[in-house]
Amino acid sequence: MMNQATSIIAEALLYSLLAGAATYIVLRLLLALLKNMPALIKYHLCNISLLIPLLIFIVSLTALTTIKDTAPVYPTQPLVATVYNNVPPTIVPARQEPVQDERLTAEMLWAEVHGIINENSQPITCLYVAGLLLFTVRLLLQYRQSQQLKTKGVLPATDEWYRLLANTMSQLRITSPIHIAFTERKISPCIIGHAKAVILIPISLANHLTTEQAEAILLHELAHYKQYDHYINLGVQCVKCLLFFNPFVWLSSGLIDKYRELSCDETAARHERNIELAETLAMIAGMQARQNSLVMSLKKRSPLLARVQALLSIRQYDKSSHRLLPAIVTTIILATGLLIAGSTKLFSTEKDNLREQLKEISAQMYKEGNHKYIFVDAVLDSLIILPAKADVLYMGSQYFSMMGSKGQVIMTVQQRERYMKKLQLFLLSVDEDKETPVTFDAIAGKGTLTMQEILNKESGFRTYTTEERYRAGIAKQGWKKVFAELVQDKLVQPSIKNFSMEYSGKGIVINGWKLEGVQEAKYVRILK
Repeated sequence: MMNQATSIIAEALLYSLLAGAATYIVLRLLLALLKNMPALIKYHLCNISLLIPLLIFIVSLTALTTIKDTAPVYPTQPLVATVYNNVPPTIVPARQEPVQDERLTAEMLWAEVHGIINENSQPITCLYVAGLLLFTVRLLLQYRQSQQLKTKGVLPATDEWYRLLANTMSQLRITSPIHIAFTERKISPCIIGHAKAVILIPISLANHLTTEQAEAILLHELAHYKQYDHYINLGVQCVKCLLFFNPFVWLSSGLIDKYRELSCDETAARHERNIELAETLAMIAGMQARQNSLVMSLKKRSPLLARVQALLSIRQYDKSSHRLLPAIVTTIILATGLLIAGSTKLFSTEKDNLREQLKEISAQMYKEGNHKYIFVDAVLDSLIILPAKADVLYMGSQYFSMMGSKGQVIMTVQQRERYMKKLQLFLLSVDEDKETPVTFDAIAGKGTLTMQEILNKESGFRTYTTEERYRAGIAKQGWKKVFAELVQDKLVQPSIKNFSMEYSGKGIVINGWKLEGVQEAKYVRILK
């Protein structure tokens, strides 16, 4: 079960990474197409695009709630075993190498990628959990620092600033209570929180501002408040924490920072304060301070020079462009939903198709009497992570063991019982006693089993030789056919108990007598 859980988490990380890459590429194309649209529309477009890799990640993780054994289960009613009196001889057949299909299909390639991810799923999951804890602590520390800004080194603002704040709030039609204060810290103007929002103005800057410049700052910070940027930014920081491994999430969040600030700059520009805000930004450019990612700062990470240039050349968008905003955002949300649904279906369908194909292969191998079906079941149950060297040891009802590349495969009691029951039914179906000890490898000579070996009908895994069966300890059914032919050809007597039979590259020898011609060709064909 643990293997399945880590495999699901590793695949979720992969799907989120692919979704993030595709989304970022589409986002950049859309931003290029919407070059002349308001920054607020671009800002919301960036916010929505960040949801796609997050939702793909969450949807992929929902598979954790449905972990179960996926290998096919067969009827448990015992089959009738046929008992033979003849003791099978020791046969050493010539090794026949199956023809390998070298074609690598898209399905095999996808399976190989999954195999690599699954093989390293445990270290990948451990690294992800460690990184998640680290970034969670980082986020909590930033939140604490942002709260301390409101209490440490803070002085009450003057009545003049409050009158200016009230006038600015009236222009933006904001009625909620917002406080303003001075801070001794060397930071840029910022607004902290939303329910109890506080605008902080550094004293070092406040002493050099004109009334118009102060109004420009307040317009910018109140625009953050009106756009609910505190909550949006908190959500963005949580997504960055959860998907810290995804570089495309960080690239998208950089665009979010950029267009958030530009959208607030446009608010100041609509109230004809773009020149004053540009002058203020020029002053702030000389202030060096470490920025907290949870603070809606006037400086932020958006390049100040680019913002000054945008303010000085800003165009006045007509009201119709803002009336288009709900329609554009709705369209983006719908398109995002369709993309998420399509991507999720694509990933899940690809995975389900492979799982169903493996179930069919297991059932077919079981029906054909291929004892190596058990390794396909183990792959389905994520007990064996490909590529792997694997073998089985069964010593009757008392002992069953499966070894993988990393040692003994850990099974639950229910899994072990299910595998033993199915193996016993298989032994009965090939005329063996259900307590017959058997031991065999997935690939002869302890070679490595890959998904390509499983999917390729002509591979050595999907076929089996007489030598493999006899080495595994599964000989009775094969011996029955050989013995019947020997009796029919009067090469042995029906009542004989002991005789020797050798099969090698030199031919077939029975009791010291070498078969030749048609007879040799016939038994070579049978033993293959």
